[in-house]
Amino acid sequence: MTMQTLHEADSTLAIEKRVTTLAERVAALTIVDQESYNYVALILRDEIKPIETEIEKELGAAKDITYRAWKDACDRYNRFMAPVAQAKKLANRLIGEWDEAQEHARQEAQRAADEEARKREEEERLAAAIAAEEAGANKREVKAILESPAPLQTVKLAPTYEKMQGVRTPPAIWSCRVDDKLSLVKFVAKNPRWLHLLEPVMPQLNGLARTQKELFAVPGCTAIKQR
Repeated sequence: MTMQTLHEADSTLAIEKRVTTLAERVAALTIVDQESYNYVALILRDEIKPIETEIEKELGAAKDITYRAWKDACDRYNRFMAPVAQAKKLANRLIGEWDEAQEHARQEAQRAADEEARKREEEERLAAAIAAEEAGANKREVKAILESPAPLQTVKLAPTYEKMQGVRTPPAIWSCRVDDKLSLVKFVAKNPRWLHLLEPVMPQLNGLARTQKELFAVPGCTAIKQR
């Protein structure tokens, strides 16, 4: 560590101690009369503003250099990653669509196989009832055979394709599009438990408050003046 680096570290530590002490002092202040007003005004003029200037002189350049380096790294990272992310998104979408189509086909084939098994069981049960009747069974026994289906003997169909090891597509992401804002507002008005669906647009409300000041009169809202 060079002497300059040591000096900079000592200087930064000294500033840190001063600003901490200053912040603690100001946090405990109140203005109740002319004397206390003068005291706070002096601190603002003679301590807060000078140390603000000193911090900017001491650390402003380093902050700007560090920020520019960080921004440059972020820009290069985003520039390189953007096409990769786009390619990944497209590949995931293609694989996801294929997965869904194949699963749909498998389910349709499974339903067809299950229906075929059900029909086969009904035919076998009807044949058993006829055979029982021909062998002398009474109506109650024949009815019991007809109304007592055997467990379906179905075979679970295998997937229609083999998934590649090491490739996992993210699950589908569902989202909402608001097509009729007024209908949404009416729904929330009737169902207050969903009030959180109508988040206020604070930038616009703040803009109204800044423009209208004391005349601000939006129901359910209050204009707040701060220094």
